Formats: sequence, structure tokens, C-alpha cells
Amino acid sequence: MREVFDRIWVGGLDDCVPGTDRRVVIHACKDPCHRRRVGYTRPLPPTHDHYLAVEDARDLFLNLIDPPIPLFKIESFLAAMAFVETHAAREILIHCNKGESRAPTLAVLVARWRRLYPLETWEEATALMTRQDERFRPGRGLDTFMAEHWKTLGAPPPQERGELRPL
Repeated sequence: MREVFDRIWVGGLDDCVPGTDRRVVIHACKDPCHRRRVGYTRPLPPTHDHYLAVEDARDLFLNLIDPPIPLFKIESFLAAMAFVETHAAREILIHCNKGESRAPTLAVLVARWRRLYPLETWEEATALMTRQDERFRPGRGLDTFMAEHWKTLGAPPPQERGELRPL
């Protein structure tokens, strides 16, 4: 586990711990975290209530994989940002399987939302994250997705636009 921004930590599966009073956790991996929390062994139908995410008091479990093509849903990232805003006073740990792609990508998005850096483009975010974390290697699909959707995802927090909705 490594702190990449003020009160924002990233890690891999070795850092998969439950949230605490001090720190909340975003589990950014389908397997094993989302699968275990939701309780499925066969593919989950997209119509399932917790297909994209399920939230507990201090943990958010995202159904995210890191494919070479951009198969992500904006709603997954918006759920993560709504979770972050709900727990604004706490530290946040974001982990994925290796701690190289999904977790640091979400971390730089959180840094943008928390207004730690004025990151207007995904290229600026990538450059910053590369300086902050030498292990940062966004997967090709995630890199493509973020480049296409950074303006939407990097916008001011939804509550400032009147759009924040709980899961």
C-alpha cells in the first residue's frame, strides 16, 4: 500500500482490507472482491441490482476488470466518486489486483474530484500519476476509456451540479 496523494492510498490484492473509521476502501476488482461480496460463481447478469457496484458502510466493491478494449461503464466511476464524496473526511484506499492500473487511475480521478490538482485532460492526469507512482501502468482499455470520458468523469463533484445519487 502506498500513499500517492494526500489521504489517497493505492494497492493490490495484498492490501485488500475492510474499511475502518479512519479509512474507507474501494475494491476495484471483480475477482475476488466483488464476486465474493455479492456471492456469485457464474457470470452475473447485467440486470442484477449489484452488477456494477455494491456498497457497505466503509467499503465499495466495483465489478471492474482491466480488458484491452474499453468495456467500462461511466456509472461505475460515478458510483466510486459518490462513495468518495460521502466519505470526504476519511482517508481512502483504492486497490485492484496488481495496484498498477485501475487503483491508480481511480486515485488520480479522486485527486481531481477533491480538487487537489486542476487536471483538465487525461493526459495531464496520466503525467501526474506517473510522477506520483512509478508502478502506474493503465491498461489499454482503461487508458482509452479515460481519454474519451475524462471531461465527464473529471467534472466537478455531482453534488455541485445537483446530480449526486446514492447507489
